[in-house]
Amino acid sequence: MLARQRQPGVAFGVLAGDIAAPVESVFALLVDPRKIPDWLPGCYGVGGAPLIYKGARLLVRFGFRTTAFEITDFVPPTTFAWAEHGARAGSLTSFQLD
Repeated sequence: MLARQRQPGVAFGVLAGDIAAPVESVFALLVDPRKIPDWLPGCYGVGGAPLIYKGARLLVRFGFRTTAFEITDFVPPTTFAWAEHGARAGSLTSFQLD
């Protein structure tokens, strides 16, 4: 799995690693709004679109802060990305599974 995060004015970061599970299972976990709080640090809840697709908007709660994620790339079972709107507007996060 390859995860990338970019924020305006902040260096580009890449995390890579292996997960002992089929790509389809990992992708299903990443894109299930009910499961996002299980793997996204600091996330306490996700609302908005019940299903994820390109263009969907999710409302994501981090403690007292709620922000919107717009899904900018969605190609099952390998690619998932969002742009954040709100306090960290312009922050981009993407996942590439292979």
